[in-house]
Amino acid sequence: MEALCVASGHIGTGIAGKLMKHAKNLVLEKGGTDILIQGDPNAEQFYLKSGAQLSGKKESGSIPDRYLPLFTIPLAMGSNSE
Repeated sequence: MEALCVASGHIGTGIAGKLMKHAKNLVLEKGGTDILIQGDPNAEQFYLKSGAQLSGKKESGSIPDRYLPLFTIPLAMGSNSE
C-alpha cells in the first residue's frame, strides 16, 4: 500500500480510522507483522493514537529541509485496534 491519504474535507469524520483498521487487517491477513509509515507531520497524533511508534525521520523528496516522521505499527495476531 502506498500514498494513502484522506482529503482535508474528510478529516475528523472517522474515515482515516476505518482505513487504518482495514490496513491493519489486510497486513495481518497477508502474514505481515508491522506497518511502516512515512507520515505527514500534521498527522502525527493520528498515527500515535492508531498504535504507531515514532521510529525516525526522513527528509522529504519534494520539499528541501522538510523532514517527515517515520512510524512503525507492530501488529499482533488478532490486533485491529484503531
